[in-house]
Amino acid sequence: MSLNVQFRFIGFLTAPAFLFFLLACAIMGWCLLPGQLFALDSPLALNRDFAGYFWGTSDGASGAFAATYNSAPVAFVLSLFEYVMPAWAVEKCWLVLLLWLCGFGASRLPFLHGIGGLFAGVFYVVNPVVYLRFISGGWGVLAVYAVTPFLVTEFVKLLENPRQRHAVTVALLLTAIGLLQIHGVPLALILLTCIFVGRLLLSREHIKKSFAMLALSGGLFTCLNLFWITRFIEAGGGAPANMPIEEMNYFAVSSVMEGLSLRGFWCSQPYLDITDVISFGWILFVPLLALAFLGAFFMIKNDRVRWLGLGFIAVTVISGVLAIGPRVELINGLIRFLWENVSVYRAFRDSYKFVGLLALAYAFLGAYGLQSLIAILRDAFASESWGRWPLRIVGAFALILPVFYTLPLFGLWGQMPSTTYPSDWMKVRAMMDEDKGDFNILVLPWHMYLEFPWLQNRSKRLANPAPYFFSQPTLTGDNLEIEGSSSNSSNVVSKYVEAVLKHGNEVRDIGKLIAPLNARYIVLFKAADFNAYEYLANQKDIERIFDGETITLYRNLSATSPAYMVKSVARVKDFSDCKRIFSTKKPLENLFVLDSPQGQEVPPTLSQQKLSDFPQIQSESGASYRIESKDDGYLVFPLSQRTIRDGWEFNGKPPIAMNLAMSPTFAVDVGVGTIKFSRFYSRELLMYSIAAIGVIVCAVIYRRGK
Repeated sequence: MSLNVQFRFIGFLTAPAFLFFLLACAIMGWCLLPGQLFALDSPLALNRDFAGYFWGTSDGASGAFAATYNSAPVAFVLSLFEYVMPAWAVEKCWLVLLLWLCGFGASRLPFLHGIGGLFAGVFYVVNPVVYLRFISGGWGVLAVYAVTPFLVTEFVKLLENPRQRHAVTVALLLTAIGLLQIHGVPLALILLTCIFVGRLLLSREHIKKSFAMLALSGGLFTCLNLFWITRFIEAGGGAPANMPIEEMNYFAVSSVMEGLSLRGFWCSQPYLDITDVISFGWILFVPLLALAFLGAFFMIKNDRVRWLGLGFIAVTVISGVLAIGPRVELINGLIRFLWENVSVYRAFRDSYKFVGLLALAYAFLGAYGLQSLIAILRDAFASESWGRWPLRIVGAFALILPVFYTLPLFGLWGQMPSTTYPSDWMKVRAMMDEDKGDFNILVLPWHMYLEFPWLQNRSKRLANPAPYFFSQPTLTGDNLEIEGSSSNSSNVVSKYVEAVLKHGNEVRDIGKLIAPLNARYIVLFKAADFNAYEYLANQKDIERIFDGETITLYRNLSATSPAYMVKSVARVKDFSDCKRIFSTKKPLENLFVLDSPQGQEVPPTLSQQKLSDFPQIQSESGASYRIESKDDGYLVFPLSQRTIRDGWEFNGKPPIAMNLAMSPTFAVDVGVGTIKFSRFYSRELLMYSIAAIGVIVCAVIYRRGK
């Protein structure tokens, strides 16, 4: 091997990119072993409803899972890798990539070099924010956190050297953040605004041209993302609109001191804290904080970087106040005002999200403080023969501090070993996959989060994984069930299921009650309060076809169909009235119209001639269905739980009513017709065209700038 090749090899081994890859692998530790990682929110980390997202039929922008709704394109790209490697391996590679991006991105923050860049990278990836998001399955938030340093670097380049190429990069990075998790966009805007104001106040060089490039970047971002921005605007308040103020305190950081020291996540109690490993571990944060103060001091003294120092000081103050606000009596009034009057703020009920900005500020300021301190020591000991040793000791101590302060991060300290779904889950999925019909699955217990005894984790609480495990659409609980807070689910299907389950002990034909949902199967996980559903064994119109150690499967004996014809019409007061109605009438032979404040007009009952079999339905796309009916009457079109109710048409005509406020119902004649989600053809295609034009413009500008 030539000397030149040896130097290149050594240079590769010591390059930050490779060092942070090794650090990412060390953090994963035995989590890299074969098997899947199950964390609290991991089933919700990515939106796997690709079709619903593309066609625009998913209610994700207004539902309980709005935060990760935009991640469908990312999940789709990752799913392509599952054709060449196991799904668990793709998941592990994704997590290693996120950890690597955290370290490598922070090491390249502006005005950092040498030990400063290395410290920023180590501290940004090895801290309680990364640990708590990793172990709790908040991988969407972690992804936003990982991309943010790259955005900062490009934004500073844009302000210092306003060029179209930097404007494009900023727009693309902000787009990536918006697709990874919607919360990331407001956080990024807070960060960029603070930096820009610092530049505007203290360094006005190129400021006029910067405005032009910022406008270009904003325009490109809008073009690229208008398709999902319109969905969130149309959703209005969405899920946050139903959040009672009790949730503000429930999701707040545990204490002021823990929040400011990057700990105190609202659900961190089940996980190891550094004080569980090292009793005095919290003290290790003191020198890290001291470095951040030192960095702020040196940046303010330096004319060249004062503006950026001021910006990051502002980020520290604002993110710190927003993070600990609900726990501070002095500013609690301001926080309550924001909660009650700014719906976007309610989306940050988990105030720990602001701690991510705090970690970035600590990492950057601390890195600048360390490299400034090293420079002073180098000058002080330059004349001494042993002058390098103090530098090495200080540098090594600074790099080791984050590691010891966040020891539980490495391999997650065995709290979340790799595992797989139980074998009887696999059997149940295979049984339903053999049924080639079009149906929904009702999943019980009806909770958004459940304790699964088969999990080997320290904490066995997990978001219901059914929507991502089963091949067919599922009906699952989407209410957080916070103590002292009523159900905040705005989903009409969820409200109906809750009303049905409320009468579970009083009825013997629950299959008939769920038939209008096209629920052909009931899955009962043997978890949480599954014993409360013993009444399922006493029902006359469902049969148990599988009973395993961790799961039970029932088949609905009542007829179900993705579309059915009715002629009779009945008015229903509300969902609590469903038991009385269905105890005397066949649900799939009636159109049930709920009373409404608007006084909805009720279609007339038609002639009572006998109906033929169910109409034939064939999917032409996720937004178009071909219907062939042998009868005239009212066609009821049950939609899955997380599908938008508005915007559906039959042969260009809107519904005449909504069956049980859930299913669009159309007046049809004998023959063939088409049900379409008209919004896709009238709006979504236009939005996608604008996004495509935005991509082309970005490519042209970037290539020309290069």
